[in-house]
Amino acid sequence: MARVSFSTQLTVYEERGRDNTWDLRRQVGMRSITLGCEEDRIGETLWTVTDALALRGDVCLLDLGCGNGVFTDLVFEHCVGGLGIDLSEPLISVAQRRFEQPGRQYLCAELCDYLAAETAPERSTRALCHGAFQCLPVDDASES
Repeated sequence: MARVSFSTQLTVYEERGRDNTWDLRRQVGMRSITLGCEEDRIGETLWTVTDALALRGDVCLLDLGCGNGVFTDLVFEHCVGGLGIDLSEPLISVAQRRFEQPGRQYLCAELCDYLAAETAPERSTRALCHGAFQCLPVDDASES
C-alpha cells in the first residue's frame, strides 16, 4: 500500500467534509489515524467527556486540539459553548465554516503558545484535550 502524504490527506479530508456531514462526523479521529470512527464510538466518547467534565448549561469549554470541530461541536451542545483551538489551519478552516456561531468559536494557534498568552483564563470553566496531548513535545506538555 502506497503511503499518502499528510497534505494529500488534509486535502481529501477537507473536500469530504465540505459537502457530507456524515462523512465529516466519521473523520473525528483522522488526525491521528486514517480510518474513520464509528458513530457508536463517537457517542461513547461524548458521553464519557460530558460526564467526566460535568458539562451543563453554565460551563464554557476550552477544547485544546479541536481538529475539524465535529466532536467539539457535539460537546458544545452540552454546555454554554466555548473555544476550540488547533494548530492546523485546514482543520480550523473546516471548523469555522461548518460550526462557528455565537458562543462557539474556533482559533488556529499552537496550544502551548495560546495557553501562555491567555489573558483571561477564567472565561473557560472547563478544558478538554482529547486526542492532542500526546502530540505535544514532552517539554511543552509538562509546562502546560
